Amino acid sequence: MYTDSFEEQFWQEQLIEIQQKKLDFKFHQMPLARIKKVMKTDQDVKMISAEAPILLSKGCDLFVTELTLRAWQYAVENKRRTLQKSDIAAALAKSDMFDFLIDIVPREEATTNKQTLPPQKQHDYYAKFDGYDNYGYVLPPGTQFVMV
Repeated sequence: MYTDSFEEQFWQEQLIEIQQKKLDFKFHQMPLARIKKVMKTDQDVKMISAEAPILLSKGCDLFVTELTLRAWQYAVENKRRTLQKSDIAAALAKSDMFDFLIDIVPREEATTNKQTLPPQKQHDYYAKFDGYDNYGYVLPPGTQFVMV
């Protein structure tokens, strides 16, 4: 399924692109103002250099791209053309480097053993982000909603 050669090829292509590409620091995949806002959520951060959000933007771009490609392999294996949460969960479970996301996307083993609560006991939480529509979050009782 997901092989080491696929991972090596991905990172080789990314390395070549970064080394050979003339970087345009005015165009970014992710909005720098949003990245700065996230960085400033840490109360210890007083000032942010101009390069820091650019590097974090590139890091986020690489993270999302790799995770998407890993998940896409599972979608293709299941003869689908739409990524599903289960594809992302499977991609995350395959590598230990994504363990920091276990609270956000639980492993398949954890979800199969967990009892589901009746619909009336679940709670909906909504947050409004600047310039974006409302996104709905469904959290099981006992978890804490933290907005960054």
